[in-house]
Amino acid sequence: CMLGILLNAQSSLKSPISTHDVKSDLLVVFFGVHTTGRSIVEALILLAIYSDYQDKIYDEIENVGYKTHRDNHKVHLLRAVIHESLRLCTNGFFTGVVRTIEKDGVKLGKHNINKNSIILPCYPLAMHDPKYWDEAHAFNPHHFLNSNGNKYKSHIAFNKFGVGKRDCPGIGLAKTMMISLMVDLIKKYRFISTNMSIDDLPKWDGSGKFYNALMRTKIRIEMRE
Repeated sequence: CMLGILLNAQSSLKSPISTHDVKSDLLVVFFGVHTTGRSIVEALILLAIYSDYQDKIYDEIENVGYKTHRDNHKVHLLRAVIHESLRLCTNGFFTGVVRTIEKDGVKLGKHNINKNSIILPCYPLAMHDPKYWDEAHAFNPHHFLNSNGNKYKSHIAFNKFGVGKRDCPGIGLAKTMMISLMVDLIKKYRFISTNMSIDDLPKWDGSGKFYNALMRTKIRIEMRE
């Protein structure tokens, strides 16, 4: 198990990891699995509502001959849909880890920030800012596709996992898990919304109406032939 591997690494490595590191790594795994699972559910519900994208992803998986997670880079539309779902389903006002300014003289734009000031990153504002997103309050995977719509591209304003050297340590594992699991699910099943259409789903406005409506969506699952 994961705990056994980490405990063994404490004594077997040339540079043994500390007990603190073991606890930190376990927290990453446990909390990461929970948030990754929730993110997969959110993306699948959106695909059940936006069924055209679900069909296109199924065709993409078949066309690229997806076999293992090593083919994750080939499913461009699926990657775009996952990132757009992560962007759109960002709720709350302040998220991320609280930071404290350690010295005077720090500037952020035109603002001087004093030592010991507490910094609360507000990711939802950045990921729903019309300055950076063509359709900031609606589901549009083309935010993460090139102009031809056939290649995944990153977006400068996407910061779901944090930014810089203090970004989420589990980002690579989370994305690999999401892509691989969603490929397996979409290959075998079709997800159909029975009570929520595109027109019924509210636009994101920061009030929680969009997310609440998304979570009230009822899904029927059918086996693919």
